[in-house]
Order: sequence, then C-alpha cells, then structure tokens
Amino acid sequence: MNFAHIAQTYSYFKTKYGENPGANFWTTTYDEEQPIRYAREATLQDEIRIKVQQLLMKQNGIITDAGYNAFLSQWSDENSKRQRLSGTEDRC
Repeated sequence: MNFAHIAQTYSYFKTKYGENPGANFWTTTYDEEQPIRYAREATLQDEIRIKVQQLLMKQNGIITDAGYNAFLSQWSDENSKRQRLSGTEDRC
C-alpha cells in the first residue's frame, strides 16, 4: 500500500460510512466492506496498470527490460547523468 491508497481509503470510508480511523479501523467490516481489503484492491489495481504499461513499453521498443533489476540499473544511470549535468558529482 502507498500513502495515496491509505488517504483514499480513509476518505472513502469517512464519506460512505461516516467513520473516522480508530484502533480497529483497518479490520472492521462496514456493510461487507473492510478498509484493509479496499486499500489492498486499490494497490493491486495500480500494480496491474503499471505492469501492463511496462509490457506495452517493452513491446513497442521503448524499454528493453521491464524487470526490477533493469529498473534499478536505469535509475542509477539516470541519477549519475543528473549529477554529471548539475556539476555536483564531486561534492558528494
């Protein structure tokens, strides 16, 4: 879960049921809905959307690898490039 889903879940249950988060908020069931399940489903849907986008980028030649290690490598390369361009490479 990310913070956006937590905030979205609080807002949804406050609006729909008038509930404020308390000690048992995440595990309490409201009309067959449970905050933890709601937030997990929102997170899962985001992850599915991201993975589909990655696969489409790979199919269209925008990226060569949609794996996590490739992501970390590209992230590191981008950070190095930005340091070089900003002239802060030697200050770290």
